[in-house]
Amino acid sequence: MNLLTIHPAAKDFHDMWMRACDTAARGIAEAKEYNKNRWDKSHMEPDLKEADQVENAVEVKLTEKLSRKHPIFPVSFVKPYFQTEEDKFPSREKNNTRP
Repeated sequence: MNLLTIHPAAKDFHDMWMRACDTAARGIAEAKEYNKNRWDKSHMEPDLKEADQVENAVEVKLTEKLSRKHPIFPVSFVKPYFQTEEDKFPSREKNNTRP
């Protein structure tokens, strides 16, 4: 004798719930694949090599609304650093006179 029986409505609810979970999992997998394809199509690696100079720090001014966010940005936003003559030779006198 089976002491445990499942009510038919509970079984139907369980089956419906499992189908909904399967549908959601398929949708998430499709969205991940779609986003990966979009990223791979448009993403370009930055033209930086090891030992290239970049700015040491990037100062980001966040609005009050975003002030609690952590300011992490993709490396593709970092621009190469090009020294100016003043940076290369800080003790050199400026000659502002024009001929």
